[in-house]
Amino acid sequence: MLTPIRVRGRRKQPTATQNGDKNTQASAKASPKAHGRPLMSSQSKLASSQSKSTRRVTLLTAPRPEKKHGLSQFERLPLELIERIFLYAVNVNLARASPMLQAVLSSERIYRVLILLAFWNDRQRDTDRPKKYTRDVARIMRPLDYNPLRDGERAALQATVLRCRWCTARRIMERMPDLMRLMVLREGFSVDKELDGLLEDLAMDNNKGSSEGSEIQREIERKDIKYSLAINRVSMRITSAAETQPDPLVVPFLSVRRFPDALLRGDRSFDQDETFLLETLLAAASIEGFASVTLSHDALHHGIHTALVANNARALASLLELDQSYFRRQSSSSATSTSSSSEYSLPAEHFRTAVRVARSDPTLFLLLLRANAESVPADDAEITQWAMDMVEGRTVSKRKSRFGRWLLDWMMHLPRTGSILFTSGRANPQDEMGRRYLDIFGESST
Repeated sequence: MLTPIRVRGRRKQPTATQNGDKNTQASAKASPKAHGRPLMSSQSKLASSQSKSTRRVTLLTAPRPEKKHGLSQFERLPLELIERIFLYAVNVNLARASPMLQAVLSSERIYRVLILLAFWNDRQRDTDRPKKYTRDVARIMRPLDYNPLRDGERAALQATVLRCRWCTARRIMERMPDLMRLMVLREGFSVDKELDGLLEDLAMDNNKGSSEGSEIQREIERKDIKYSLAINRVSMRITSAAETQPDPLVVPFLSVRRFPDALLRGDRSFDQDETFLLETLLAAASIEGFASVTLSHDALHHGIHTALVANNARALASLLELDQSYFRRQSSSSATSTSSSSEYSLPAEHFRTAVRVARSDPTLFLLLLRANAESVPADDAEITQWAMDMVEGRTVSKRKSRFGRWLLDWMMHLPRTGSILFTSGRANPQDEMGRRYLDIFGESST
């Protein structure tokens, strides 16, 4: 028996063994070797040619499908031209039209221009604009061809910008040096290198998130009249030596027209940046008043609950001040202070939440109390037990024990009519309960 030789690359032929079946060998020899597909008949060729012609006519007459990943003619424009068109229209929805436009318009210089347009109130008219003023403003507003917005346009743009995810507290505070420069120019003063450096240092110091902030003083002269500028993180106070302007003029850098619902609700649980932005907008809105400011009452009280649950006294104080400043002052514009104050109230659930969150620390409860003491539920078992625990507790301080007794007596007086106990967070010294409160905490607590 010979040894078979295997040749690489050649198809292996079936070999019959010595003891194999002869019928199997015969059938292998008899089976013809297949070479390609069988030949088509004349009828099959005719049917195939007709089907091909039919498919060709269908493809030529059918509408062409749109390209899924193609760019439109507008998207093929140069990037600088797309930016100029967007800034000319000032329509944020253009960036949401396609992913390509969103990528082109998502740049820091676009964000910078939108924030400046949304928050700076340029009250100068076209006829009142000196050439130097126009040139300096155009330099700060680059790459925008600046045109002043009306109040309604700025309010709409501000509400849209504040809803964008890129509009964070840090980005707004980073634009404060430009807003300061614009306001100094609007009031008719020039910004030299020394003042420009002071504004940068002040904004950098305020961006640390401190609620106190710092202030710079600068003496400046305009039309042979000396002025004193006191600039802090949200406003500029202008004091003139002339007799025609004895009272100082205070102008805010941010013209607030809208408090966004996401900020009021505390969607980020009132972290440091969110709380700092809330304080900044509140301070700026308090200067101009709340006549042109809009906000959601439901979102505001949702945020008060969020601040209570997070045990954030700083955010709670700002929200309560905003609630009083906006709603109480709106009602007091057409009524006396006593009647309007009695109409203002807080939900009783806020007081219960403060007791549940911080049983050993009355800070949250005191903030609610100074906002509106008349809103404390009189017959609430949970708050009564909390006050009794402070009175009977051995580990609590003497001040907390005295406050527990005061709270139990105050709940006995409710509901009460007449003058309110706290006005703008200050106890009424003419009231007996107000004097007792001041004996416990003093004037410093208000």
